[in-house]
Amino acid sequence: MARLELQYIPVNRIRPNPHQPREDFPKEALEELASSIKEHGLVQPIVVRREKDGYMIVAGERRWRAYQLAKIDKVPAVVKDVDEKEVLLESLLENINRENLKWSEQENAIWDLWESGAFRDYEELGRKLGKKVKDQAGFVERQIAAKQIREKYKVPESVSTQILTEVARIPDEQTRRLVIQRVVSEKLGVHDMRDFIQTISKAPESLKKAVIEKRIDIEDARPLVEHGIPEEMVDETVQELETRKKEFDEIRQIERETDLEVVSGRLKAKGITRERDRDERIFRQFDEIAGIVKLWRPFHLDRIKTDRYRNLAVKRIEEIAEAASDLAATLRKLKK
Repeated sequence: MARLELQYIPVNRIRPNPHQPREDFPKEALEELASSIKEHGLVQPIVVRREKDGYMIVAGERRWRAYQLAKIDKVPAVVKDVDEKEVLLESLLENINRENLKWSEQENAIWDLWESGAFRDYEELGRKLGKKVKDQAGFVERQIAAKQIREKYKVPESVSTQILTEVARIPDEQTRRLVIQRVVSEKLGVHDMRDFIQTISKAPESLKKAVIEKRIDIEDARPLVEHGIPEEMVDETVQELETRKKEFDEIRQIERETDLEVVSGRLKAKGITRERDRDERIFRQFDEIAGIVKLWRPFHLDRIKTDRYRNLAVKRIEEIAEAASDLAATLRKLKK
């Protein structure tokens, strides 16, 4: 049984645990804790292990750092005689119980515990992690799977362990990469990601390829999968969807180019500050309007077969016409 001993140890004789699960100690939070320690003292002592040249922190690095900020020479500490495995386990338990570890920090700590070889199986490790772990073996297995996926695909910290656990279940490498790409770029939650996985996993290969190559959107592929589109119909259907997507993208591009606020800003930025340049500037502004209208030439309405997109196009033309009318009225006033 480990021997417990309470001491007041010089702060400078204590070193942090190199295997501490927590990698980030926000300065603002440390300053708040340091202020509290100065006023009320330390409620819970830190835990350290004796070493040849001093002590190593087992639990309480955040409190030790706050003591440094508070410029207090000695910190109350419980000295425990524990091995490396117990050091890592206690550090992890302290942070898990506070529920504010980053996903990757927890994954890395549990991975290190498992790799230490001190546990027979996932269940034993899960049991050691305490009462907050309901399904002991499953918890450890999910953490390790997430750690491997995060490391292999360089997944950022913003993606949760739960999402990476779902990704780990995908057997197909290409699908797995596609899902990770979509999760990261669109910040998908668990529900949306599961929906995406279900759709892409059931899709015929040619349809899946079209989604992977971004020729069509997953939203367009989903109803085809749900209705069980035959493989022989995929190419024709994808081609039609590509055409619709292109039409919609064309309209969106024009909307960006003809955004009324953007156009207004451009014209205001030109200004009419010198009398001698007035006429020339007026004509340039009319050219600006003409340029906007010319953008529509490559996208003639006859090319837009889908009613929904045609209606969007008509609406945009009306907005441009109204904007041109307003600008023309303004220019006429300036010419007087």
